[in-house]
Amino acid sequence: MGDVEFSGFPADGLAFYEQLAADNSKSFWQANKSRYDDEIRGPMTALAEALDDYGPFHLFRPHNDLRFSKNKPPYKTLRASERGVATRRPRRCSTRPS
Repeated sequence: MGDVEFSGFPADGLAFYEQLAADNSKSFWQANKSRYDDEIRGPMTALAEALDDYGPFHLFRPHNDLRFSKNKPPYKTLRASERGVATRRPRRCSTRPS
């Protein structure tokens, strides 16, 4: 298990996604990348490590593939992962605000 213990997602993480939804641009992302790392990526990594007994989790990248899309925003407004199991479909975990 890793060095960080999962203690939940900070309220600023939800505020980050609300602001990203309002300004889904490269300039916003670059200015707030440290917030993403501290408030979203860190807790999500800790959660995946805390659930390690259930199998390995893969964290999805935070940006969309824009090569074949005309109208897709550059960054995702949620954080998701999936658990890989050889005999079952992967289980997904998401931090999308309700």
